[in-house]
Amino acid sequence: MTTNGRGPDSGAEASSEAERHDGASHAPSGVFRASSGHKRKDSGWSVAAQFEQEGFSYRVLRRPLDVARSAPGLTKREEDALGLACAGHTNKSIARLLEVSPSTVGVLLFRAAGKLNAKSRSELLSNYEQLKAALLLKTTEAPARDRKK
Repeated sequence: MTTNGRGPDSGAEASSEAERHDGASHAPSGVFRASSGHKRKDSGWSVAAQFEQEGFSYRVLRRPLDVARSAPGLTKREEDALGLACAGHTNKSIARLLEVSPSTVGVLLFRAAGKLNAKSRSELLSNYEQLKAALLLKTTEAPARDRKK
């Protein structure tokens, strides 16, 4: 006799459902189950600074650009717009200097942000500065290695 009103086969349905989920029991709401052998990818983020101010706890995180594989394929126009943005220009002033519309500057920076994996203007400019520094370091190290050989 069943008390849930679903009939005599409800126990069989529940067991077949459990088999479909590889026998894993459902965790109560608010409780997360441990992953089944899947490891999270290391995103490369590291804590640069941590502090408390006015009752809030802050963490400043950073992650390195992966320059080792290949540099992102920025166009000349995107690099020009990024260079001016790093110098502190607004989209309007960049547009005047490059003789394009401000919306074109927005598109150039948006495309560059996708290539540099940035989610904000400040992150875009930071990633671009890191990329330039890494490429400069890479080009200065290459002749030094060649001289050693």
